[in-house]
Amino acid sequence: MAGQAKCKPTLFAAWNAPEAWLAGLIWADGCLMTDPRNGHSHVLIVTTDEPMAVDAAGIAGTDYHRKPPSKKGRLHTFTVRIGSRFVIERLRELGLTPRKSLTCEFPELPAEVVPAFIRGYFDGDGSVSVYRNKNIRSLNHHGRLIVHFAGSAPFLTRLRHVLAERAGIGPNKLIRNGSIWKLQMNHADALRLATFMYQEGAGPRLVRKAAVFQGWT
Repeated sequence: MAGQAKCKPTLFAAWNAPEAWLAGLIWADGCLMTDPRNGHSHVLIVTTDEPMAVDAAGIAGTDYHRKPPSKKGRLHTFTVRIGSRFVIERLRELGLTPRKSLTCEFPELPAEVVPAFIRGYFDGDGSVSVYRNKNIRSLNHHGRLIVHFAGSAPFLTRLRHVLAERAGIGPNKLIRNGSIWKLQMNHADALRLATFMYQEGAGPRLVRKAAVFQGWT
């Protein structure tokens, strides 16, 4: 239909790991939008990571578009537009809302695809870094991993429960930062998270984030 974003009509009808990863990315980085002129809805994903846009578009059965930076020194952005009446309705039934950063909850998914969903969310709204204490000068001091997830309080509360139940992680503390909350994990739980998220051994992932865990797991 003219004016609607294309995608596979079967998207999210029967779950697999790549689609669950894409759903996690949508929960993190997607924006549910409705055109006031015709009432058509679509999800827009905007990222500065082209490989992630390639994976998202390939799974959804659509295209991605490259936009040059508007100002010198900024990065190119890549957009993926996903939509059909049936696909958007499936996402709404799972709890996707226009103001998802404040209200969205963790969706009910088949247990076998939950690791991929969490990986997709992490690729969008998670971070991992290496903390090194400058006061420790030992040559054997390699630092410690720290992971953060950002999101709504309902989503992160459920995520914390799922990770505790399924991966032996936590419970970890939720930190409020304005209207957004963060779930923080320190070294041991960060390693458990990596084992859980990447247990497929393959599948879509943001390589630059996955690489930080390499050598620790």
